[in-house]
Amino acid sequence: ITRGSESGGAVAVELAGKICGDLGHRGVMVLGAGDTSERVARSLVSRGVKTVIVSNRTFDRAAQLAGEIGGRAIHFDHWQNEFPDVDILISSTAAPHPVVTREKLEPMMRQRAGRPLFIIDLAVPRDVDPEANRIDGVFLYDIDSLQAIATRSMAVRQREVEHCERIIDTHVVDFVGWLRRVQHSLA
Repeated sequence: ITRGSESGGAVAVELAGKICGDLGHRGVMVLGAGDTSERVARSLVSRGVKTVIVSNRTFDRAAQLAGEIGGRAIHFDHWQNEFPDVDILISSTAAPHPVVTREKLEPMMRQRAGRPLFIIDLAVPRDVDPEANRIDGVFLYDIDSLQAIATRSMAVRQREVEHCERIIDTHVVDFVGWLRRVQHSLA
């Protein structure tokens, strides 16, 4: 019944685990340090991620979140410098325009020697230009694609609930029949 995630952040972490395998050896960067980023970062750490880099426009907030999760804070203007060691990029800033563009990513991807990059864009409006998904080795998931996964998970959960209810109904009928037989034999 509880299989599958229903929130965008939980789906993102589950998807990261499915795509990247063991998260313990993956470098993660979180752009933004608001509530969504915090929940995702905490979830990643609980799933075994050891290295989380937090970057936020307000460095103090990045430092606070990084300190709480055992990560490392960097200034927002320097996130691209840390990029070669990142396997998973989670972005959830309040920027009114894309922060991560194809033009920024293409040269950085060339430095990665073919290592793929998994990007989860949880921001509304988008932090990552959809054109980034056209770069070889970049796998971009935005809030809409994560919501579609969450919706499918909820449908699976609902079917499982219905299945459980049928099992319970069968056992209730069996129990009531048994109880009536016992009461009848005692009378």
